[in-house]
Amino acid sequence: MTLRSTWLLLALLMLAPMPALAEAAPTPPRSVDSPMPDEGGPAAFDRLFRELDLGGLGEATPDQAREEVARLHGLLPTGDARRELEYRYLACRLPADDPMAGVEAASQGLEDARRLDEKPAQARFLYCRARSREALGRPDQSLTDWEAGLALAREAGEWRLVADGLIGRGHMRSLLGEHARALNDFITAQELYTSTGNARLARDNVINLGTAYRRMGEYDKALAHLQQGHDQAAGRGDGNAQALALLQQGYLFEELDQPAKAQDAYERLIELLGDQGSPSEIGFGRVALGSALIRQQQYRPALDALAKAEADFASIQDTSSLDRLHLHRGQALAGLGRHREALVEFNAAARHMAAANNERYLALLLPERSRTLEALGETEQALDDYKHFIEIQERLLASMSEQRSVAMRHQYDATRRELDTRRLTTETALRRQELDALMKARRWQWIALSLGVVLVLVLATLVWRQKRRARRLGVMAMTDELTRVANRRNIELFGEEAVAAALDERRPLTVLALDIDFFKKFNDTFGHHAGDRVLTRVAAAAQGALRQIDRLGRIGGEEFLAVLPGTGAEAGAQVAERVRSCVEDLDLDDIADGIRVTISIGVAELHPADADFKALVARADRALYRAKANGRNRVEPDLPASGT
Repeated sequence: MTLRSTWLLLALLMLAPMPALAEAAPTPPRSVDSPMPDEGGPAAFDRLFRELDLGGLGEATPDQAREEVARLHGLLPTGDARRELEYRYLACRLPADDPMAGVEAASQGLEDARRLDEKPAQARFLYCRARSREALGRPDQSLTDWEAGLALAREAGEWRLVADGLIGRGHMRSLLGEHARALNDFITAQELYTSTGNARLARDNVINLGTAYRRMGEYDKALAHLQQGHDQAAGRGDGNAQALALLQQGYLFEELDQPAKAQDAYERLIELLGDQGSPSEIGFGRVALGSALIRQQQYRPALDALAKAEADFASIQDTSSLDRLHLHRGQALAGLGRHREALVEFNAAARHMAAANNERYLALLLPERSRTLEALGETEQALDDYKHFIEIQERLLASMSEQRSVAMRHQYDATRRELDTRRLTTETALRRQELDALMKARRWQWIALSLGVVLVLVLATLVWRQKRRARRLGVMAMTDELTRVANRRNIELFGEEAVAAALDERRPLTVLALDIDFFKKFNDTFGHHAGDRVLTRVAAAAQGALRQIDRLGRIGGEEFLAVLPGTGAEAGAQVAERVRSCVEDLDLDDIADGIRVTISIGVAELHPADADFKALVARADRALYRAKANGRNRVEPDLPASGT
């Protein structure tokens, strides 16, 4: 089960901690009786601020954090407006009983920072306000603040602060279902932390990466990252990070339908927090524990855990988890047969989820409420809930598939960039070694070396020219002259190699057969020159909708083939629909007024029974003919043979 934000367990973990906790403590007036700052003045203040800002505050308990911030206040130079903003920012990160007061304090800090034209301080207060707005259940406003803070951090050239903002924005994007974009934020933040020498923050970010992978359904990667994050936190005695890792591991085990393991993780979390954790952290753990107990049909213990969680949240006026609280309480009551009471809880949960526009949670709620309505004899309403659930589930599944596709493209591109960087680094190192060796040679060798260099340059020039000519001829021989995509020979060779690799490595492979609808009629009406221009535009649109590892080829007339390595039929159909949509949206008014071109596509996935690439293409062609027969401008999958 995908549960609500774990932001509150990030409290004091790193610069982007708890969203619910953002009340900036006012600066108390200094009196003649106030203690003088510790010896060291501004330099001592700066040292302590850097230590707390770079993670020291996150590894402390709430009480320790308050003591450290109070110590920082004692070092604050009188009348130093910039350092006062830095102090107020750290005070803003302390646990707050009233998130709305946190919003107001952060807004006041933002206004003061603007008057001083302190862009880094403005970014920090925007981050603080974003966390408080998240605690108030206002994800859209929170995301807006993260975006604004990021822009200011970039403008100021504060790259570590940019990384902090990426972490916060990544959490919000993940909560809103944009998991691939969230993962991209976390990976970029990791690169920035590493490049700016912030190893501690890069280490803490491992848990964020694990959380993003979990929400995308990449459970093996998620578990590896979360276990690594937990072990690192345990090694340095960071209870907050351990608690966050345990919470995410519990969520993961619930999604894998292993509630006993999830319960163990949650109980370890609550025990770890003990009396040192904030009410919000402990409340999160108890809500999660209630969910795991419900999955094991332990309904009364679940109700007890949820009641304690409600008291935890009420003590600090935190309303961000009421949706989950009502949902799980309804599940427990329904499990005890108290369906009328359960319906009240489910309805309350639905109101909170609708207000937050949270379809992920609605997908958890609706089938539960449907069963309760059915038990109460309200079958029509139960059916409405179930239909609504199916609609949401289809959207979520489509979004998940698209998110994985985006993540795969990002991962592929990142890997390619890394390999290119390594290659260039190696080549540079080798050249430097060669140069060092040459500099140590005797003077008479310079003459021979010079002659050798001249000879090498001449030969290299000849080889380069020959290779360029051969490459140009090769490209001409393997490229369709009109559309500049692969020609028939090229795509067939590529397809045969892809089939052999897919069968050998047992990986999926999908082929798309594309045909422009009514192209002959278009040629007859507008002429072959216009037809050639349309072919070129269609090929470019289709090529742009494919990944870099895919290949598009023209096999004759208005017919094209696309080979998609590592892609199954379902993902291939999504790619085909993207290609079809891109072609349909083409603006061709510069060719002829008011014309519109569409394509039909047949999709076929490689089967072990396929003798060769031609057999796979034949099945894609049959699907294409079916698309033509069913009205054109559509995607049709290959149908399984009768009897299979």
